[in-house]
Amino acid sequence: MQTGAWHGHGRSEADWLAKQSGVSHGRARSILDAADKLGAVPEVEAAARNGELSEAQVREIAPAAAADPSATNQLLDSARNEAFGKTKEKCARVRNAAAGDDAARHQRIKDNRFLRIWQDQFGAGRLEASGAPEVIARFRAALEPFRERAFKQARAEGRKERPEAYAFDALELWLNEQAGHVCGGAPKRRRRQRTPDAEAILLIDIGALKRGHTEPGESCEIAGLGPVPVQSARELMGDALLRIVLKGGVDIRTVTHSKRTINEVLQTALLASGWACDNPECPNRHRLERDHLEAVALGGVTALFNLRPKCKGGCHQDKTRDDMTKLRERRRPPPKAAAA
Repeated sequence: MQTGAWHGHGRSEADWLAKQSGVSHGRARSILDAADKLGAVPEVEAAARNGELSEAQVREIAPAAAADPSATNQLLDSARNEAFGKTKEKCARVRNAAAGDDAARHQRIKDNRFLRIWQDQFGAGRLEASGAPEVIARFRAALEPFRERAFKQARAEGRKERPEAYAFDALELWLNEQAGHVCGGAPKRRRRQRTPDAEAILLIDIGALKRGHTEPGESCEIAGLGPVPVQSARELMGDALLRIVLKGGVDIRTVTHSKRTINEVLQTALLASGWACDNPECPNRHRLERDHLEAVALGGVTALFNLRPKCKGGCHQDKTRDDMTKLRERRRPPPKAAAA
């Protein structure tokens, strides 16, 4: 791009690159932004040149490492050892922490909000939205019970599809129910499942809540979506879909008991700490179960340090199989001594 070869062949560098490479304008812009930041972080540039990072990883890591160089090694380690989705989340967290002035950033997000509905060249209907994270969190929470219903319906019919397909089916189920409600039908009451998708979880320091703004080292964010201004958090306090974790209140690390059941405090803390399979190489974020790292039957306790989410289909089953093997070995009677 430094050669200026794009001049006369497009409205901008991104426009020219999009036409040359056959990608969208937004992706071309993100590639150029990442390339721009590479020079500022030699470690990331070296990893990219050595083929250690994919294009997608470079697009996420370069801007984040440029925003906070001290996080470079952590992000590169994540790229080498963890699923891409987990690396992407860490990059977003680093960028948000380095951006500063939450109120100004939040206002920019609100000013640039949009919802677009159109038909693509293949005839499919498309929908895209961008806006304040608290609004997206409420939408996700309202949609989640329908996504779960779509998943169970598909399995009952013998279908296995992508999570994104179930999400679209959930949108259709939701719209059908809303249409029935408008026509006079009463919506069915359902028990809400405890997952971060089914309820927005607000993490905020007590000091920030009282003061009205955050200071270095404090946070005010919706789990899985990013920071929000304290004023916006205050406005959300009465929302039925919101679960609040006050940092500096009950020290969740001290909430421990010997039973298998997980109380409300621990459930909320576990959800807020990151709802993704605990296996670094597993990208699964759906159909997760709570797992005791050391099984209760083997002497483990129900405490935050001993709880992690694991995917139901594979990782949790493997872990349970290992626990059962250990339990059988522990209960096996010792071999009898040979007769003299």
